[in-house]
Amino acid sequence: MRTAYHDQSSFLSNDRNKSGFVALLITYLKAAGNTVHQAPDDADTLIAEVALEYAAANHPVRVVTNDTMDW
Repeated sequence: MRTAYHDQSSFLSNDRNKSGFVALLITYLKAAGNTVHQAPDDADTLIAEVALEYAAANHPVRVVTNDTMDW
């Protein structure tokens, strides 16, 4: 049986749905010629590492963030 979801948060709260969506998105981004990096957990460190690697290779880098954490 499949569940009908009425909103994004309900859909993505299911780990199987989220994993499937991420896999699908990665497939389409790679097929369109994009480089994809997937963080196993929190992406903050991976974002910084990849930005520094690109900058070190003289590629233009711009990181725009909207941190969702409430401190």
